[in-house]
Amino acid sequence: MFSVYFVFMYILFALHLYRSFIFSYFFSRHIVTLDLYRVDTVESVSTTHTTRQLVCEARNEDGAIQHRIRFNVNKPGSPPGSIKYVVSPENSATLSWNKPSLPNGNITGYLAYITQNLSDPLDEWRRIVIDSNRRRFTFVEGELDRNSTYYLRMTASNAYGEGILSEVVEIITANGGILGPTSAPTDVLVDVDELNTLNISWIPPENPNGLIKEYIFYFTRNTHSAESSYRNWQSVVISNITPLTNQYLFNGEMLGIRRDCDYRLRVAARNEVAEGPPSEVAHFKTRSGLFAAPNGVNVLVDMNGDAHVRFNVVYDKRKPNNAAALTAYTTLIAPLPINEDTKWTAIEYNEMPSNGSIEVLIPKTLLQDAMRYALQVAAGNDSQMGDKSTIIEFDIPFSNDEVNHKNHVASVI
Repeated sequence: MFSVYFVFMYILFALHLYRSFIFSYFFSRHIVTLDLYRVDTVESVSTTHTTRQLVCEARNEDGAIQHRIRFNVNKPGSPPGSIKYVVSPENSATLSWNKPSLPNGNITGYLAYITQNLSDPLDEWRRIVIDSNRRRFTFVEGELDRNSTYYLRMTASNAYGEGILSEVVEIITANGGILGPTSAPTDVLVDVDELNTLNISWIPPENPNGLIKEYIFYFTRNTHSAESSYRNWQSVVISNITPLTNQYLFNGEMLGIRRDCDYRLRVAARNEVAEGPPSEVAHFKTRSGLFAAPNGVNVLVDMNGDAHVRFNVVYDKRKPNNAAALTAYTTLIAPLPINEDTKWTAIEYNEMPSNGSIEVLIPKTLLQDAMRYALQVAAGNDSQMGDKSTIIEFDIPFSNDEVNHKNHVASVI
């Protein structure tokens, strides 16, 4: 790299000199006594990308002393700026850039490094030398593969060598113009059930430029991956389709989908020749992968201040031919307001349900007077907990207040 790192020593003799200077005259002889001083070494690390002067100063109550050192940075101290690219329908790619802001001398050339494998060491990337008078460069048709992602870094050079590398620029090449679909699937929707089955629907490309043979689904839960890097995302291809196919069911477990995670999805179509452009990004959130959330949840607070939570029974659909009513449920309560750090109190229920409904008692001993609570209910418990119901709120009155049950039926928020 072309930053300069320097370590210097402050000799702080002035700070620790005791200043006891004794001059005495005795028997025509001079006696001079100097107290010992201490030397401290102080380390400091700094960085510079261009020529600078370092000033080191030591001070005490009697004054200050300075020392100056000049550091020369010879190679370019910054990369080419504003690197952009344009890919034509014929798959030629034109780069453009600005001069480095810290050239540290006359620029003698530019260098472009390009690869399809970002993990390869730089010396294995293709290296292209470009004249210093140019700030545009074109990869001609056929020089880059179609439907591919390339990674580019650039640097400037002067008489002393190459300067600092730019950040990575991703280049997405074209599909060869009219060879592949010229439009993308639209209106992509994702519906996720409690078992994390993905029901994906879309409108096929308006201009498929032939018969659609495949759809490619790209998805990721990596929040740092750019939307333009969709070809690096996890993907799955379906080819058992007809021209009218606009919906597909995926088993999330078989795809390696994780529970309770946010995902992004893009869909692209492929005809007999090439892949077309991707759809806009669709977002979806996976669920527990176990049980649906209980519905019909309501809360009643009785005269004693106990809360009665009622909801409908949940069935285990993991065995569709033998779906059974679940007997384990968890009720979660917390005083308002709630946030990501809220600690919920769990009340577990383990009984055989009757009449298709469940009633859970939250005793007054777990509740505080004049407090508003948030509540959620889920089938199962511990690591086998299913989807949580929508948060509802209810109030606990003062102990000596008369309770009106209708006033304490929770409302959905």
